[in-house]
Order: sequence, then C-alpha cells, then structure tokens
Amino acid sequence: VNAAGVTLGQVIGFATNGAQDLLKLQTPSQSEALVPFVDAFIVRMDLEKRQIVMELPEGLLDLE
Repeated sequence: VNAAGVTLGQVIGFATNGAQDLLKLQTPSQSEALVPFVDAFIVRMDLEKRQIVMELPEGLLDLE
C-alpha cells in the first residue's frame, strides 16, 4: 500500500538482479510489476497487518 492506504499490489515473489532486490507485485489490474525493494521507497513495514507501506515514484507501476 502507499501512505494513503491505496493498494499498490500483492507481493507474489522476490528477485534480485545483482544490483538490488526486487519485489514482484501483482497489481490490482492483474498485471505484474517489479519494484525495487530499497529503503528510499519504504515508509514502514507492518508485520501484524502483513503490509509494506511504500512511496513509489509516479509512473513506476505503469512501466512494462
């Protein structure tokens, strides 16, 4: 989710490209996206709710 509580997607996998770790998301539109799992994007992690709150650059999830 983002800081406003909007669902960005569900984590369905994890990958690494050598330079950074990536979360594989299934977006609400059922497409898949790779999101860099970096401190700059993470607001907080809520283990009880099983949520990662992230602020992503605009358009990142629109890339194919």
